[in-house]
Parts: sequence; C-alpha cells; structure tokens
Amino acid sequence: MIDKMGSSFKDYAPFALRLGIAVLFIVQGSRDLIHSPARAEPIIIAAIEILGGLFALIGFLSRWAGAALMILMIWTIVDGPGLRVFTDKHEQWPLAAFFMCFALFGL
Repeated sequence: MIDKMGSSFKDYAPFALRLGIAVLFIVQGSRDLIHSPARAEPIIIAAIEILGGLFALIGFLSRWAGAALMILMIWTIVDGPGLRVFTDKHEQWPLAAFFMCFALFGL
C-alpha cells in the first residue's frame, strides 16, 4: 500500500536531493567567499562548495560533486567541531550535509 502511494515521487527524489544540496552549498560557498580572509584555504573551500553545488543543481558529474562535497564535509568535521557533531545541535549541519552528499554519491 505505501509503495503505491509513494511510487509517483520516486522519480523526483534524486532531483529533490540535488536541489537541496545545491541550495545549501551555493549559499554557504557564496557567503564564505564574501566573508573570507584573503588566504588560499577559505577561497578553495568556497570554490569547492559553489562548484559542487552548481554541478549537483544541473546534474553534471553529480556523483563526483557528491564525492568532493563529502570529502569537504569530512574535512570540516575533523577541522572544526570533531565529535561534537553528534551531541551539539548547533554543530550538526556538517554531519547532515555529509550524509546528503553520501546519498548523492550513491545515486
């Protein structure tokens, strides 16, 4: 019964995932690019976020974009909050983004 109800949405689920990832990373990358100091690391991170979000949005090399963003989220977790991503509600965004990118990589 539940399979018949949700079957019409199965075709749109990858698009919804790509759209959500694209919005999150394009906005975050743009904000990071505007507010980043003139060092190489924040500019590279912002470029990966913006390009990965754009590739996810248009569906071009989505799997590679998901892999790059997934690696970036691992770096963000290790470099920033660490294990607090599991306990602190204000630090859980990188973990949620990691799993969204993992799902995009698996599609």
